[in-house]
Amino acid sequence: MISLKIVSKDLLNIKSGIIVVPFFQDIIPSRGSLSRIDWLMSNRISHLILSEKLSGNYMGRGLFCNSDKFITDKILLIGMGKSSTFDIKRIFNISSSVIDILSKIKIYDFSIELIGKNIVSLEPYLIFEQMVKGFIKKTKERDIVIHIAEEDDLIYKILAETAAQIIPNYKDSLTLA
Repeated sequence: MISLKIVSKDLLNIKSGIIVVPFFQDIIPSRGSLSRIDWLMSNRISHLILSEKLSGNYMGRGLFCNSDKFITDKILLIGMGKSSTFDIKRIFNISSSVIDILSKIKIYDFSIELIGKNIVSLEPYLIFEQMVKGFIKKTKERDIVIHIAEEDDLIYKILAETAAQIIPNYKDSLTLA
């Protein structure tokens, strides 16, 4: 069963098993949460990108443990490829892959923001819908808790309305915080 929590907080202020941060290959310097994470980690991520040990190649990934800087001590970076080739199908595929990746490392509670928000020209509810469909596709065998961070009040309300429409079977597990 999936427990979906739409949280009106900054991604870095949510306690979960891991923070998942998708990022584009061609958007450097990084923006948003990844930029703040990198700064708090003394630019460790930027150094790995510049040395080509980490990239935003489609489905590329990096796992970081940093217990003293964040509420959640693990961070998974997942590549989304080039922003010019990003589309709604990738949102679904990345969301499904996140569940697979986290299942392999036995983490079933994670936090994430809307994938590609403020970078791609897709409405937040469409991004959210594809993310949820991708998560649901892979969570049939196991209980999982997903925290979707959204600080913008208007978008938060839109996501709540969208969730009620697209997750009727999971209505009892939807939490707005």
